[in-house]
Amino acid sequence: MDLDDDNQPGISETEDDNQDNHGFIYGYVTVIDRYPGVITLLITFITLGCGAIAFLTSGGPLFDEPRLGFQPRGSEIGNRDLSFINFINADWDVLSPIPEGNSVSRRDAHDDNLDALRGKRQEPAECPLPEASNPVLIFESSEEDATLFHAEHLKSICQQEESSIRSHSNFLQGCSRITNTTGSSTCCPSWSLGYAVALLNNKSSCSDITQPDVIATMDILQECAVFYTTGALFNRDTTNQRNIPSQCLRGDLVFHIFHFFTPSGFAENIGNGRAYLPFSLSFSPFNCFRNPCDSIYTDNLQDTGALNDGTTKVVAMNLEIKVIIFDELLVADFKFIILGMLLAALIIWIYTGSLFIMAGSLLNMAFSIIMAFFIYHVILRIPHFLFPNISAIILVVGIGADDAFVYVDLWKAAKGKFAGEKRRIHALQEATRHASLTLFVTTLTTSTALYTTASTNVTAAKCYAVFGGTALICNFILTVTWLPAIIVLHDKYFDFDSSALAADGHSVSPKTCLRSLGKFFNNIRHSKILSGIFEHVLPKVIYKLRYLWIVGFLLLGIAGFIFTFVYPRLELTEGSEIQLFKADFPIERFDQEYRQNLDYIRSTGSPFPLLFIWGVLSTREPNLWNPNDYGQLELDDQFQFGDAASQKWLSDFCVDLEQQWFYGNETGFCFIDSFRDWMGRPCLNVTNSLCCEQVVFPFSGEMFHQCSKEYVLSICRSTQCSSATPGLRFDQNGAINALYLTLTSSVRFSTQFAPVDEFWKAFSSWSAEQISNAPPGMAGGWCFSINNVQLNHYDLQAGIPRSTLFTMGLALGSAAVVLLLTTFNIHITLFAIVTILFTVVCTIGSLVWLGWELNIFESLTFTLAVGLSVDFSIHFGVAYGVAPGKDRKSRTMFVINSLGSAITAAALSTFAAGAAMVFAVVLNYNQIGVFLMAVMATSWLFALFFFLPLCFTFGPNGDSGRLLVLFRRCCKRSTQQQSEPMAGMRNPAFNS
Repeated sequence: MDLDDDNQPGISETEDDNQDNHGFIYGYVTVIDRYPGVITLLITFITLGCGAIAFLTSGGPLFDEPRLGFQPRGSEIGNRDLSFINFINADWDVLSPIPEGNSVSRRDAHDDNLDALRGKRQEPAECPLPEASNPVLIFESSEEDATLFHAEHLKSICQQEESSIRSHSNFLQGCSRITNTTGSSTCCPSWSLGYAVALLNNKSSCSDITQPDVIATMDILQECAVFYTTGALFNRDTTNQRNIPSQCLRGDLVFHIFHFFTPSGFAENIGNGRAYLPFSLSFSPFNCFRNPCDSIYTDNLQDTGALNDGTTKVVAMNLEIKVIIFDELLVADFKFIILGMLLAALIIWIYTGSLFIMAGSLLNMAFSIIMAFFIYHVILRIPHFLFPNISAIILVVGIGADDAFVYVDLWKAAKGKFAGEKRRIHALQEATRHASLTLFVTTLTTSTALYTTASTNVTAAKCYAVFGGTALICNFILTVTWLPAIIVLHDKYFDFDSSALAADGHSVSPKTCLRSLGKFFNNIRHSKILSGIFEHVLPKVIYKLRYLWIVGFLLLGIAGFIFTFVYPRLELTEGSEIQLFKADFPIERFDQEYRQNLDYIRSTGSPFPLLFIWGVLSTREPNLWNPNDYGQLELDDQFQFGDAASQKWLSDFCVDLEQQWFYGNETGFCFIDSFRDWMGRPCLNVTNSLCCEQVVFPFSGEMFHQCSKEYVLSICRSTQCSSATPGLRFDQNGAINALYLTLTSSVRFSTQFAPVDEFWKAFSSWSAEQISNAPPGMAGGWCFSINNVQLNHYDLQAGIPRSTLFTMGLALGSAAVVLLLTTFNIHITLFAIVTILFTVVCTIGSLVWLGWELNIFESLTFTLAVGLSVDFSIHFGVAYGVAPGKDRKSRTMFVINSLGSAITAAALSTFAAGAAMVFAVVLNYNQIGVFLMAVMATSWLFALFFFLPLCFTFGPNGDSGRLLVLFRRCCKRSTQQQSEPMAGMRNPAFNS
């Protein structure tokens, strides 16, 4: 076939009504053609009714806690975390730290325990030192790479802090105050490097410092740096500070400068003669925990452009209002989703030339979201609509536009094929038959990719997977029900042509303007330039350069593999904070860029504690779909402690623990050893002689149970016992029903995966081995640890790579099965899967090149890569399978001519919707936008310039590669092989 021929395969011939007038699809489209208004009204009422029920019963989506649902649940660490929380919060009627628990008024000790483990400081009565609850501003010089250690810069920092925070009315009402000699109180001064320089030079205000003061301070810092880097300034013991110059100890100002106002490593640098200061911090005496700083931010700090006075600029801040600001920006940035929908709608309008169809397509997408929310909340009864679910809206916009383009394109092609009074019914029948197949396949593969993500143990990911997958299925159902009715209404009542436009004369009205725009868009779509591109230029470019395209995109796919898995490769994120905003947003920048370079934060990273619990089971799983469900406390009925064997085993357990590398050299942690020492005390002023001067160990069971209660009571008399107190636990009858040990490890908390992984694997495996050898009554014990983010961050890091690869592999396998069962052709399925695989790795590789790391949001997004990459290749693959020609060239030409423009418009609309999202501050919106742009560009290029050249070159001819044909051949060959021996037996020569 000559590609220059005008008679290329397509749907252009005119046929009669010799069409099948029977069957389900014919009857279905006949009903739509007869009652389009009734169908649209019925769908509208059903959708709005279901939406009202869902919103009234749920109260609508709430995002008060955006980090809700990001803790892994169902894993070993997740189950132990919840069990530990339930243990600490248990009622004293169940688990009491003292034998007579019911006679003691209970105090809520859960927060006290967590604060003790996390090292939370108590606020001093006088002007406090800088602390985490203070508003923190980070300043850099307005000049590129200029040092801040200059008088003008330091005074600028003080002035900007004064104007942005101290001048606010909320600050004046809630600031930390100090009482002067007259009895009146004033706000405490703000801490900054400039203020410390003033105090070191006997000046009362930051505004009074001069450059000689700064130089003198630099000399002091250079002399004292060695004492800070060696840790001498941390120790308040004056005995160990005799060799430190007095000026290094004056008011702890040198320590404050290195610890609070300058970045980590500055002390070492200035000690070596490098005094470059890239940034500095200021702390305002205001507690953002007690008095939220959101109004200060909104009024004075939101406009970062105003925080640059030409000398210094604010580049990051920490006001402890990240969640509050996120809740506000989540709503504010929704305008970018609306903008993306409008851009997609504009492209739909341009492509279809109909404002009515465009409006119907938008309602199709909106109704999909409403019905998905109804199914999600009312039918599936998932209680929380978590904020990642909202990104499904832009997903539905992109895929909904794609479905609309394909259906409308098939409708217009089929409409020109038929004539007669049933022309519309037959056109609708053919369009629905072809569209329902290809849209069903793409919907099924994309929703399957989402549903596979529900296998993860992160609640937010599970909820997003179910809601997104359900929304896509609802979109498909509406596309084959609502959209055909909209098209029929348009064809009957709104399909205005140029004659109708001319009848209005030169009158100007909204009606004539819309008609003019519709005509203009129709002219664009049917222009000779676009027709020439998709009917002549593009097929020639693809066909004549097919070998170049195959080799080039094959190499590009290999490069995608290298970028994704080799170098620079997709790495786990090391940030301890869940990123909510773009990296350059000042509030987010503090957490992602500066937090790990500040000594006052790094030093608060307390060591992991080592926790051991017996008597409470850790295997009770909560509702994995409800992040607020902590499960129920479940006691170990097999637990027994107090007999000689258990006493001896626990003592040996503690001795062995002290030999491990993760042991933190803490003494007095072992209950049995402390109890043993208490039992050996002299019997002076002791009422019960049974519980003193006992040297034989282990003790008898009766002696242990009687004396252990007295021991616990003596401890609780001297120090008030709480739910957090380590030791024995008792039931209402005073019987021992649990044991809790805690001590400090030698491992400090880190956001890096490797050291925490080494610690947890060593600690948990050693504990499991020891407990496996315990007496039967102690065999149900388990270990745990807790820190600022507990082990959830590590658990999340450990699970993300496994779940991401698993769900991506499962989604790819599902796509292969679905494609094979719909095309029934091995060759087309193989071409499509290779194309999809290359599209996925190139998309991920491009995002890795942009600096993406593997976190929970990225994991969800990468799983979607499979689902969104299949659309174009599957559309082409299904079209190739139903193409009227028999040879690969005519079939591929049919695919390009029938779907090339629709696929391009679909890619463009989704790309435009994604482009609108990149301006959002909320990270989830922004990442979805960047991802949609990347996946649309990549999948369009690979579908047109890799999949189609493969079809041109190696595509099946006739029935080649079809499953039914291969199955028949196998059956025929098997029958022949079975019949040959029988034929031989009837052959006389054989018998002779």
